[in-house]
Amino acid sequence: MVGGAVGAVPVTPAPQWQIATVAQNTVVLSASLTTFLLAPASSTASSSAISSSTLSSSTVSSSIQIATGLLPKVTLLAQKTVDKPKSTPKKATQTAQPKPIATAAPITVTAQSFLDATTLSLKEQPDGPYEVVLTTNAGAGKNTVWGLDAATLGGSSSLPPFSVSFLCDPPPIMPAPDMSDQNPIFSVRTSYHCTITLTPLSGNDERPRSRTFSFATGPGQFIITRSLAMNTLLTNNKNTGGFVFKNQDANTITVTALNLAISYTALNVNGANGPFVLRFLDPVTEAPLADYPLENLPANPSLSYTQNADDITIPLSFAVAPGTQKMLPLVVLGVNRMQMSGIDPKITITIHKLTTDQSDARIMLNAAQITWHCVVPVGAYDPNATSGPFATGEACQ
Repeated sequence: MVGGAVGAVPVTPAPQWQIATVAQNTVVLSASLTTFLLAPASSTASSSAISSSTLSSSTVSSSIQIATGLLPKVTLLAQKTVDKPKSTPKKATQTAQPKPIATAAPITVTAQSFLDATTLSLKEQPDGPYEVVLTTNAGAGKNTVWGLDAATLGGSSSLPPFSVSFLCDPPPIMPAPDMSDQNPIFSVRTSYHCTITLTPLSGNDERPRSRTFSFATGPGQFIITRSLAMNTLLTNNKNTGGFVFKNQDANTITVTALNLAISYTALNVNGANGPFVLRFLDPVTEAPLADYPLENLPANPSLSYTQNADDITIPLSFAVAPGTQKMLPLVVLGVNRMQMSGIDPKITITIHKLTTDQSDARIMLNAAQITWHCVVPVGAYDPNATSGPFATGEACQ
């Protein structure tokens, strides 16, 4: 617009301005703005700088040329576009869902599957024969152990109920009805064939199922103990005793040698009672089987007045029939006790092992030791004593 008063032009100037004189009466004002307010110019205006108080800032970039006598000519420059960095869209976070736990299908136990998972073993009894032990693998490291004395099995959530019966050839020995252990007894060195039958007591199929087990029992025991019917009080001259040999095997067992440990304390080996000797006698005729001299046993450096040897072999021979027992008598001759207070005379004979004609004989040494001893009393004999060796009968006589 030219001539007359001109209204104010709204301008929004940038926060910073730069003013420079390009030519006479021409001023270039550059700034970054979008809108601004510019006061009217006087025709007599000089090329002096425009007061910054007449402008307000914005974001549009402009160039203003002011000439004398004219309104400002404003040329708007193109706005610079600043590209903002594109943000990468975030992926939605997914919460992992727990995988379902596989549940094993329940296993149905039948009479046949129970028998198929069963193994048979033998347990030897203290008196010689055997019992049958049945073990069924129930899975997951669990076993069901049962015997032929069971009338029924099962009845739980994991094992249905079954009745139990069996038939063996040859038949086992059945215990007396009043005995607490009703397990059948199987003889030694015998072959058996036993058919075990389980009959379901519930379910849709109650037909019995069977399985036959074939097995052979092992040899019986050959048990050696000391005789309980012997006097263990050590006396001068002669002391008698014996070992009992019990044959629970099915074969006759012949003993051919004994291995012994022998020791004695506070005995005079060169006494007036003759040779100091250990003698074994025939179990039937009581004729001498073997003699072993005792006076030359080496001294024990750890025990006063004690002599001993731990590996003495005595060759001899006697037989024990199946299912019988026999006592091997022995006698210690020429005993002469020392009378020293505080040191009691004693003789001990122990069977360590023995040799037989049965290589598979199951030898059981059960307290196979004999000891004769007496206590040297302090003071005179007192027949009315209520305590001490006179009262117990252990006083050396």
